[in-house]
Amino acid sequence: ADDVPAVVSGDSLRLRQMLFNLLSNAIKFTEKGSVHITVRLKNTSDAGVLLLFTVEDNGRGIPAAQLQNIFDKFVQEDSSVSRKYGGTGLGLTICRQLCLLMGGEMSVQSTEGQGSIFSFTLLFEQVVRDEASVRSPAEASEQSELCPVRVLLVEDNRINRDLARIILELKGHTVVEAGNGLQALDALATDTFDVVLMDVQMPEMDGFTASRIMRAVEQNKNAGGMVDENLLSKLQLALQGGHLPIIAMTANAMSGDKEKCLAAGMDDYLMKPYDTGQVMAVLHKWLPDKISCRLQEVPEHGGVDEANSSGHIDLKVLDQFRQFSGQDDLLPGLIKSYLDHAPAHLEQIRCAVDSLDQQKIWQAAHTMKSSNGQIGAQHLFTLCHQLEELGRQDNAGPDVAQYLLEELTEEFTHVERELRRFI
Repeated sequence: ADDVPAVVSGDSLRLRQMLFNLLSNAIKFTEKGSVHITVRLKNTSDAGVLLLFTVEDNGRGIPAAQLQNIFDKFVQEDSSVSRKYGGTGLGLTICRQLCLLMGGEMSVQSTEGQGSIFSFTLLFEQVVRDEASVRSPAEASEQSELCPVRVLLVEDNRINRDLARIILELKGHTVVEAGNGLQALDALATDTFDVVLMDVQMPEMDGFTASRIMRAVEQNKNAGGMVDENLLSKLQLALQGGHLPIIAMTANAMSGDKEKCLAAGMDDYLMKPYDTGQVMAVLHKWLPDKISCRLQEVPEHGGVDEANSSGHIDLKVLDQFRQFSGQDDLLPGLIKSYLDHAPAHLEQIRCAVDSLDQQKIWQAAHTMKSSNGQIGAQHLFTLCHQLEELGRQDNAGPDVAQYLLEELTEEFTHVERELRRFI
């Protein structure tokens, strides 16, 4: 509708998955006719913008006796529906769970033989942007570049680390890598850096803990017991009296995550999957004294051939990387790194779901999620996000986890085949 704000702030991943499931159902059960999706403004208040999403079809409809339980697990009209149309009956259950997680409400109206209307409301933050802030990070920093800086890149995911390192090294910066927070502290104790790019979820020591230790040492506060005395004394010599910028890197889009990063002493927040412009923009923001000269123009390259894609990969993501790098041989290497590591990540998720270990479910899904985003596998990214959130719930059911695992496994087959054809 015309009165819906052009920009709002919310969880785009959950919204996308809800709409994907509702539209898939509507199309599946509408052999003739049409499917409509509408977005309307219900009201605006100090709390935010309340939007009403509606997916309406004029398909077969739902019998009145089934409407009351339509959002329950495995509910379909009868066995003939499953035989004819397929599916497990979990799509609507997941939609409703996601809606409730976002504080919304979902309802259905249907007349057998005439069609169905699924509606849900969600509250979003209102965003007020001036013309300058609407520009992309790449546009905002296109007039200047940084002098070479030393970056400590702290990331346990090999694929994400390769991508960030390539982005930074192509701009002339020096990158030192660490696989977790403890390795980062060891590097800080013996080397000098201009900025730290810090992943949040890592084994042995996460980014929150490492950042708190760094800030405690910088501010001459007691950090005893957090690391061994030998490392602590080295850190005190290396960090005391300064403020080293720490940029969080995380695939979490939950409300409050940014505040958690800032509370741990991090300076800013970089969402995965990030692009080149976002990385460079955040460095420009926190290293203003390193800005010197104009950017050189990126060499022109032919675009990615979209005819070679079946839709499981967002080719714009790969094309952006190729055009930025100006080197055709770097992109196949990045894709090969993904293909080498992703099957192991998928197996970790499978083992976690089979053992019903919720902590391992969200940890394994989180690890695989961000690398999917970096290579443009958007639906895989979304499925991993759903598994991650499911693993964080105290009452998460194994049926939904198994359903998402099956969807994830099937989608990975398509992504793997498409990437191998691409390279």
